[in-house]
Amino acid sequence: MDLIANQAEIIGEFKQVDKLIEKGQYQHAENLLLEIRESRLDLIDQSLAETKISEIYLKQGRYSELALKLQKKLDEESKDMRPLDFLTLAELYLIDNPQKALETIQIIKEYVMPKDLFYNRLVEVALPYEQINSDQELTGYRTLIEEDMVFTEEIRKKIVEDLKSKYPNEF
Repeated sequence: MDLIANQAEIIGEFKQVDKLIEKGQYQHAENLLLEIRESRLDLIDQSLAETKISEIYLKQGRYSELALKLQKKLDEESKDMRPLDFLTLAELYLIDNPQKALETIQIIKEYVMPKDLFYNRLVEVALPYEQINSDQELTGYRTLIEEDMVFTEEIRKKIVEDLKSKYPNEF
């Protein structure tokens, strides 16, 4: 198969996945993505498949499963773990383990170089995580929400939902 035909096939497969996700056919989409991830040699295709699988987990509220998956990558010191994966993991931990969220933010700071554009935003985000793990929990969460420092929309919605239950008059 020539390169152009192969690329057209891959694009078609990812478009099919997107349509399945739009229709809420998550299991079918996930199965197709697992097939893509296992059958493709191209690391970009594999990475995109992984990203789409994470998107499915988020849409289904499978936060713990996604956290376990990302934590496993972190524990294996995976070279393909991007700063955004780390940040997503930290945000997932905000849902039920704020101390682990803070530890993850601190690990991210070790991996990201100060010259990286992401680094400055990371430093800004670290303070509310520290507040959440102190007697300023409400201030930390408020800062994260009001300053749009939770980057993953599904996680942001879950955190706000949980905060409304915990602090009904504050959110």
